[in-house]
Amino acid sequence: MTPPVIDICDLTFAYNGQDVLSDISLAVAEGQRLAVLGPNGGGKTTFLKLLLGILRPTTGTIRVFDEEPGRNSSRIGYVPQRLEGMAERKDLPILVREVALMGLIAPGRHGFRHSRESIRQAEAALDQVEMLPLAGRRFCELSGGQKQRTLIARALVSDPALLILDEPTANIDPQGKFCLYEVLSRIGQGVTSLVVSHDMSILAAGVTAVACVNGRLAYSPEPRLTQEMVDLLYGVHRHTCPLDAYLRRMPPDLAGLSPLETR
Repeated sequence: MTPPVIDICDLTFAYNGQDVLSDISLAVAEGQRLAVLGPNGGGKTTFLKLLLGILRPTTGTIRVFDEEPGRNSSRIGYVPQRLEGMAERKDLPILVREVALMGLIAPGRHGFRHSRESIRQAEAALDQVEMLPLAGRRFCELSGGQKQRTLIARALVSDPALLILDEPTANIDPQGKFCLYEVLSRIGQGVTSLVVSHDMSILAAGVTAVACVNGRLAYSPEPRLTQEMVDLLYGVHRHTCPLDAYLRRMPPDLAGLSPLETR
């Protein structure tokens, strides 16, 4: 039996003695497309850093490709919220094609000299995200959605076995989100992927399962929220309408009537 791509068992992570995540268990099968939802401050970033091997769990285990996180980074395509520094600079002459080629730069290699095969791979990845017509444009001239699609191409160019996207719709206008969802639903077919987001509309991006993280984790094998997930995301709210107290004080035979009918 093929082991899960991601296998987390009884994981807890504490910072300064306080639990940030507790009792997390999750298995992501090969080919699954999982959305991980959660509010700001709920532990999504910590969860992501644990997956990437940047942090280590306090207790419990986490395996990626049946090894400790960080051992198989070459098999993971990672899409950050933005490429720090490069996205803001207006004078940087780097082209869209060159950004995609960055996904093929091996450790210790410098410069941007690439073979024809590398360029073909980069252009194929750009074509997947509908950015090939803009391959020769400067990256700094793109819209937010176009930049994000270019970063996805950068992650796809090495043909990863696992694609991880961190808040892919952050700072993108509604039209850009719609285009990005179409791209994600298409490239997700047959690729194991994990999308971390606080935006529930990501469920329209062709995901096959959803997990919610807010200190602990709730999971659904379908792309829909369960009541447990809603409670985890928004808390359990008690209905305290003043009319309820008024009705509780009334005789049982009148409680089903409206206040107007009891006059």
